[in-house]
Amino acid sequence: MKIPPGRSLLSFFCIAALSLLSYLNSLSGEFVLDDLPAIAQNRLIQDPPSVAAVAASQYWNATTPRNSWRPAVLLAYTAEWRLWRGRPEGFHAVSVALHAVAACLVFAVGLRVLSCPAAAFAAALVFAVHPIHTEVVANISGRPELMAATFVLCFLALRLAARDRTGWARCAWEAAAAVAYGLALASKESAVVAPALALWVDAAVERQRPACAS
Repeated sequence: MKIPPGRSLLSFFCIAALSLLSYLNSLSGEFVLDDLPAIAQNRLIQDPPSVAAVAASQYWNATTPRNSWRPAVLLAYTAEWRLWRGRPEGFHAVSVALHAVAACLVFAVGLRVLSCPAAAFAAALVFAVHPIHTEVVANISGRPELMAATFVLCFLALRLAARDRTGWARCAWEAAAAVAYGLALASKESAVVAPALALWVDAAVERQRPACAS
């Protein structure tokens, strides 16, 4: 079941606006907790020897016993440190914007997975305002989870778009989906579950076919 383009755009606008409004109060936050070793005290992103060195570095840069390889996040931090001149407000703004994008992607995927557009809209609204996201969005150090989720949702949306195309166009959309999945993996290890989610989404879409045909 499809909804008119104008109403669809209005739905995306409402979802994005509610996502932004829910976390506007985080824009005035400082670097706290894990933000300190990951960003404020991380000389690697503040004065990087090279892009390759940043991409090859461990996420925590040996400042804590924990370590992971998350090059997409480190490169984002490095670019933002220069762009915002070390001010935390800019980092917070990017996190809030990413959350809004993720909520819109939930709606985009939901439109294909669920038989009712209203249900997809409701699911996206719940995602936008649910308090479980507070730690990830309000703390800059939650960026790995936020980026991984956004890229996984982008991966799913691009795969769904590829289903509607044939030939080279389909190959291009599938290649874009593969890039999104790679970026998700480069953001956080938990993105490894994306192919399993894709299989579930495919099955859900197939179940909608009889209803759409009728």
